[in-house]
Amino acid sequence: GTTTRISHITKINLNDNCIGTQATEDLLFALRNPSVRAIFLARNFIQASAGTIISTCLRRNTIQWRYLDLQGNQLGKDGVNPIFWALRRNVSLIHLNLSDNNIGPDFGTERDEIEHYGNSLAAAIEYNYS
Repeated sequence: GTTTRISHITKINLNDNCIGTQATEDLLFALRNPSVRAIFLARNFIQASAGTIISTCLRRNTIQWRYLDLQGNQLGKDGVNPIFWALRRNVSLIHLNLSDNNIGPDFGTERDEIEHYGNSLAAAIEYNYS
């Protein structure tokens, strides 16, 4: 098993570092603890595959992230959809910035047919209450 030591880091800002998808996934895996409250990863060339680990982290009840900034990456619809699915279970996140991620103008609308994947933008937001 993995032994996790208690972290004293509550905020990490790595905006504009071009760390990419793999480093982001490794970092988020390491930050799966109750101490971290704010993660800033804007403009880091994060691809859609990172959406899976982000959603996994958001679904864990031991993670208490309050702020997550993923602005200006390349998550796209495929990376953002699992994040919105995870919001149905997460009650700690109060700020999520996904602007400029090539999601497209139809994301979360009826034209998007996102319900086909078992989620809708409105349902994700509705279930995200504390």
